[in-house]
Amino acid sequence: MIAFSLAVLFILHDAPPFTLYMPHFPVLACHVYLVYKYNIGAERSLLSLIDLFTKLKELLSFSLVNMLLSTTFLAGLLGLASAAPLNRRAALTAATIQAIAPATASCSGAEYPDECATAEQAVKPITDSFTKYQITTTGEQAALLAIMLYESANFQYNKNHYPAPGRPGQGTKNMQMLPFNLKYATSVYGADIANQADAQSPDAVLALVSGNEESFGSAAWFLSTQCSPEIRQGLAAGTQGGWSAYLSQCVGTTDVPERDTIWQAAIQKLSGGY
Repeated sequence: MIAFSLAVLFILHDAPPFTLYMPHFPVLACHVYLVYKYNIGAERSLLSLIDLFTKLKELLSFSLVNMLLSTTFLAGLLGLASAAPLNRRAALTAATIQAIAPATASCSGAEYPDECATAEQAVKPITDSFTKYQITTTGEQAALLAIMLYESANFQYNKNHYPAPGRPGQGTKNMQMLPFNLKYATSVYGADIANQADAQSPDAVLALVSGNEESFGSAAWFLSTQCSPEIRQGLAAGTQGGWSAYLSQCVGTTDVPERDTIWQAAIQKLSGGY
């Protein structure tokens, strides 16, 4: 889209002045669409819609072609292209999750059946968490699916069991540590209930956030409250660097090939289909 727009602008650059304005409207519409789609809304907003139309008015009023062909303007457009979020596909379904991780089709053989959830059981609480915590980009959603699938061994576990007896208080589908589960429980139930559980034991805190809604919602909560805007932008772009930065700089773990395999499958299925 951007390459086509620039080609049109270069062709029109030598046209007589009276022919410049009307042919640029479809080109400008493309630019406005790109900027609006990828930079309006959520915490990564760069310009408001009013700002966009103000800029458009200025372009039409003051040397349109020179401004559009300026180095700064072109660099900005190219920057948008490189940082643009992945294209969105249809809403997340159980079939999509199973395509990423076929083992989620069943809990047969699960070591702890009470902790296990199938893709059918997982899809609603996951999509609910995306809505609640405003996880709207395909790249971010793919990352959260990937970390939950890896940490819980395809949704089989809800707490850390290994090495036995496991780490007290660590759990939910993204295997959060106790301090984060306490923060999460506080955000869901309030400080009084969370602190009462904390006074009892680490596992009492974990129990508060071990229901399906809470357990599958923890990854979205963590991303929206504990990670920086830069980390979220990297995930939204769907790049290997963004994924690795999320793991190392926000989650505090190491990127390994096994994690990458799940993440790559999630990116592919959520953005490209089956």
